[in-house]
Amino acid sequence: MTWMWITNPEELERVKPLEAEGVRVRAEIAEIVSLGSDTACRLCGVETALTEEHAPSGKAGNRGRLIRGMIDHAASAAGGSVVWRGQMIQGGAKYDSLCAACNNTTGSWYNGAYVRLVRAAAKLATPRTAGAACDVAVLNPQRVAKQALVSMVATSQPGLTAR
Repeated sequence: MTWMWITNPEELERVKPLEAEGVRVRAEIAEIVSLGSDTACRLCGVETALTEEHAPSGKAGNRGRLIRGMIDHAASAAGGSVVWRGQMIQGGAKYDSLCAACNNTTGSWYNGAYVRLVRAAAKLATPRTAGAACDVAVLNPQRVAKQALVSMVATSQPGLTAR
């Protein structure tokens, strides 16, 4: 993968002080990835067949079509400006990253509370409430937080759990 800073040409000088931090972050990511395996469950670390994980869950509304926008690094580096490419995905954002046991267990333990939060928040997501703070009653906030954490770990690079 090509690593690059994305900036306007007139702001290039502002980016230079960040180069050392970029090197540090890339080294840390490489270390994390080296600890893991693409065929290991992101949650428990077991090497096994991975199942399709919706993140966020399909029951929380992640089922429709989406377009995944990605920067084409090779074309961007060659042309000197950002080149985007898109990919149409059916059925929501999905990742082969959890074993069947972790996928099924976390879904049955935590997802119900997360889905209730999503449905309660969806009722408040209106143009009238844009930019405003809204109160949402949450049953089992610990389960909501655990489901959110499982989604983040499931979509992380290999090695995060080992680290």
